[in-house]
Amino acid sequence: MSKSRPPHARRHGRLAASTVALLLCAPQANANAMVGPGAVDDRTAIEAEMIRMVEAGAPGVAVTITEGSRSRQAAEGVADLVTSAPMPAEGAFRAASLTKSMVAAAVLRLVDDGRLSLDDTLDRLVPGLVPDDELITVEHLVRHTSGLADYTVTLEEETPDEYGSRTFAPVDLVDMAVALGSVARPGAAFHYSNTGYILLGMIVESITDRSLSEVLHDEIVRPSGMTGTSLPVTDPALPRPHPAGYLVVDGQHHDVTDINPSFAWASYGVVSTAEDLQRFFRGLLTGALLSPELTALLRETVPTGHELWPGYGLGVEEMTTTCGTRLWGHTGAIPGYTTMSFATEDGERQVTVLFNQQDVSQEGALVSIGSANIVNLEFCGVPFVDLVTPPAG
Repeated sequence: MSKSRPPHARRHGRLAASTVALLLCAPQANANAMVGPGAVDDRTAIEAEMIRMVEAGAPGVAVTITEGSRSRQAAEGVADLVTSAPMPAEGAFRAASLTKSMVAAAVLRLVDDGRLSLDDTLDRLVPGLVPDDELITVEHLVRHTSGLADYTVTLEEETPDEYGSRTFAPVDLVDMAVALGSVARPGAAFHYSNTGYILLGMIVESITDRSLSEVLHDEIVRPSGMTGTSLPVTDPALPRPHPAGYLVVDGQHHDVTDINPSFAWASYGVVSTAEDLQRFFRGLLTGALLSPELTALLRETVPTGHELWPGYGLGVEEMTTTCGTRLWGHTGAIPGYTTMSFATEDGERQVTVLFNQQDVSQEGALVSIGSANIVNLEFCGVPFVDLVTPPAG
């Protein structure tokens, strides 16, 4: 493992484009071969996929699968490439863009309370920060249809060692995006932008006159029964136990576990655990956190153009499966960690996958695709892309 200063790597907050491209170009699994868990020993198939991910380069992989009150966890590989300590099945990690689902839920609770409207425009809430603020609404920010550029394009001009040792104010991140110019008219189309969620965090703080960390704790973490989730603003340390996090550049693993997360903040800065993420999504999808009206609106989506994640709702991604089961949750990536957590519409069945690296190369896509394969194996009995079984003949 290299301990040298890591070069920068592209794609913050969500899965790398190379992963999506591999999923869309590879032949899909036969959805009629098995139509659900139990058709074969799906647990063995999931374990095989975890092993394949480690063999493809992931230091460690952890999976949590829950159905009703029953939960099972498994881990493969190592938490630390220096000590070879085993990967914990349950531990803390940077949840990356699953943060967006929590921030969106906090915004929607303000809507339920009558303190905010999805139609409110930025010129009223946080005036003077972005062009066309009189045209951009809260809903545009939540759905990624604001037309604002993604500030991480500028952030990625530095290495994680550089930007992860600095403290950014939220307005610094917004200014980066403004300097890039707009990418579309407000409301015209889906363009994934971390900038929108930084602005949402600023809006929450402005309305409540409290820090976003406090609001998330009181409005999301505590009501959901989460016990290991927080939004650190500048603290680089993770609570124990946790796996080390690695950035892969040119095939080399660089330890980026301790990093100042101010660059991610309201967009992808939350620290959590698999069990906590599942508690949150269960509460969000079943109406424990929001009114029936907003819980329903949560799943009204705009098209994203991706076959695997075809729709984006109010802070949640829709995921397709080969057997037609609709899932809801989010994906995420941040230097050191890649995450995915999805659930059925009733929140009863959930799968959360973590591996402790970020690698945006084509080789890294062979690891990242394993998360989607594990989710599909649990719900459909087959992977999205079979990378384990050799071709016949």
